[in-house]
Amino acid sequence: MAYRQSNRQYGAEGKLMVRYRSCSVMGCEDKFSSRHRFPNPANNLDLFQKWVLACGNEELINMPPEQIFRTKRVCHIHFKECDIGSNMLLNRGIVPSLFLPTITDEPRSTLATDNVVLILFRS
Repeated sequence: MAYRQSNRQYGAEGKLMVRYRSCSVMGCEDKFSSRHRFPNPANNLDLFQKWVLACGNEELINMPPEQIFRTKRVCHIHFKECDIGSNMLLNRGIVPSLFLPTITDEPRSTLATDNVVLILFRS
Protein backbone atom coordinates (compact mmCIF):
# COMPACT_ATOMS: atom_id res chain seq x y z
CA MET A 1 0.00 0.00 0.00
CA ALA A 2 1.42 3.39 -1.01
CA TYR A 3 1.25 6.31 1.39
CA ARG A 4 1.07 9.92 0.32
CA GLN A 5 4.08 11.85 1.53
CA SER A 6 3.07 14.61 3.93
CA ASN A 7 3.86 18.27 3.23
CA ARG A 8 3.67 19.05 6.93
CA GLN A 9 6.67 20.65 8.58
CA TYR A 10 7.59 20.24 12.23
CA GLY A 11 9.62 22.62 14.36
CA ALA A 12 12.48 21.79 16.73
CA GLU A 13 10.04 20.92 19.52
CA GLY A 14 8.12 18.49 17.34
CA LYS A 15 5.14 20.84 17.00
CA LEU A 16 3.38 21.18 13.67
CA MET A 17 4.33 24.49 12.03
CA VAL A 18 1.56 26.36 10.24
CA ARG A 19 2.47 28.34 7.15
CA TYR A 20 1.94 32.01 7.93
CA ARG A 21 0.42 34.14 5.15
CA SER A 22 0.72 37.86 5.64
CA CYS A 23 -2.24 40.11 4.89
CA SER A 24 -2.24 41.68 1.41
CA VAL A 25 -3.60 45.02 2.61
CA MET A 26 -0.82 47.59 2.41
CA GLY A 27 0.51 48.44 5.86
CA CYS A 28 -1.39 45.69 7.70
CA GLU A 29 0.77 43.94 10.28
CA ASP A 30 -1.87 41.66 11.81
CA LYS A 31 -0.45 38.22 12.49
CA PHE A 32 -3.26 36.57 14.42
CA SER A 33 -6.59 36.99 12.59
CA SER A 34 -7.92 34.37 10.24
CA ARG A 35 -7.37 35.00 6.54
CA HIS A 36 -9.79 35.19 3.62
CA ARG A 37 -8.96 34.21 0.07
CA PHE A 38 -9.49 36.68 -2.77
CA PRO A 39 -12.58 36.04 -4.93
CA ASN A 40 -11.92 33.73 -7.86
CA PRO A 41 -11.17 36.00 -10.86
CA ALA A 42 -12.45 33.32 -13.24
CA ASN A 43 -15.89 33.51 -11.59
CA ASN A 44 -16.17 37.19 -10.65
CA LEU A 45 -13.47 39.45 -12.10
CA ASP A 46 -15.27 42.66 -11.07
CA LEU A 47 -15.36 41.69 -7.37
CA PHE A 48 -11.77 40.43 -7.56
CA GLN A 49 -10.58 43.81 -8.94
CA LYS A 50 -12.45 45.66 -6.17
CA TRP A 51 -10.51 43.61 -3.60
CA VAL A 52 -7.20 44.39 -5.31
CA LEU A 53 -8.00 48.12 -5.31
CA ALA A 54 -9.13 48.05 -1.68
CA CYS A 55 -5.82 46.49 -0.62
CA GLY A 56 -3.82 49.40 -2.09
CA ASN A 57 -0.86 47.07 -2.61
CA GLU A 58 1.35 47.79 -5.65
CA GLU A 59 2.67 44.22 -5.59
CA LEU A 60 -0.80 42.87 -6.45
CA ILE A 61 -1.13 45.04 -9.56
CA ASN A 62 1.77 43.32 -11.30
CA MET A 63 0.74 39.77 -10.38
CA PRO A 64 -1.47 37.55 -12.54
CA PRO A 65 -5.00 37.28 -11.06
CA GLU A 66 -4.74 33.49 -10.77
CA GLN A 67 -1.56 33.82 -8.68
CA ILE A 68 -3.21 36.32 -6.35
CA PHE A 69 -6.18 33.97 -5.92
CA ARG A 70 -3.89 31.02 -5.15
CA THR A 71 -1.38 32.70 -2.85
CA LYS A 72 -2.63 35.98 -1.33
CA ARG A 73 -5.02 36.55 1.59
CA VAL A 74 -6.76 39.41 3.42
CA CYS A 75 -7.11 39.20 7.19
CA HIS A 76 -10.39 39.13 9.07
CA ILE A 77 -10.00 42.62 10.61
CA HIS A 78 -10.71 44.31 7.24
CA PHE A 79 -14.35 43.16 7.22
CA LYS A 80 -17.38 44.41 9.14
CA GLU A 81 -19.24 42.04 11.45
CA CYS A 82 -22.25 42.14 9.14
CA ASP A 83 -20.00 40.95 6.25
CA ILE A 84 -19.36 37.64 7.97
CA GLY A 85 -21.83 34.78 8.33
CA SER A 86 -22.30 32.58 11.38
CA ASN A 87 -19.83 30.06 9.98
CA MET A 88 -17.05 32.73 9.73
CA LEU A 89 -17.25 32.70 5.93
CA LEU A 90 -17.75 35.97 4.08
CA ASN A 91 -21.15 36.77 2.64
CA ARG A 92 -21.36 37.02 -1.15
CA GLY A 93 -20.17 40.20 -2.88
CA ILE A 94 -18.29 41.60 0.13
CA VAL A 95 -15.26 43.88 -0.30
CA PRO A 96 -12.73 44.65 2.48
CA SER A 97 -13.73 47.99 4.02
CA LEU A 98 -12.06 48.44 7.43
CA PHE A 99 -8.52 49.58 8.29
CA LEU A 100 -7.54 50.14 4.66
CA PRO A 101 -4.69 52.39 3.40
CA THR A 102 -5.46 56.09 3.74
CA ILE A 103 -5.53 58.47 0.80
CA THR A 104 -3.64 61.77 0.84
CA ASP A 105 -3.12 64.50 -1.76
CA GLU A 106 0.34 63.55 -3.00
CA PRO A 107 0.36 60.83 -5.70
CA ARG A 108 3.12 58.23 -5.40
CA SER A 109 2.43 56.23 -8.53
CA THR A 110 -0.26 55.28 -11.01
CA LEU A 111 -0.67 51.64 -11.99
CA ALA A 112 -3.00 50.12 -14.57
CA THR A 113 -4.27 46.56 -14.94
CA ASP A 114 -6.82 45.60 -17.60
CA ASN A 115 -9.48 48.33 -17.36
CA VAL A 116 -8.65 49.36 -13.79
CA VAL A 117 -6.39 52.27 -12.84
CA LEU A 118 -5.02 52.46 -9.33
CA ILE A 119 -3.55 55.68 -7.97
CA LEU A 120 -1.55 55.17 -4.79
CA PHE A 121 -0.85 58.03 -2.42
CA ARG A 122 1.80 58.60 0.21
CA SER A 123 0.48 58.61 3.75
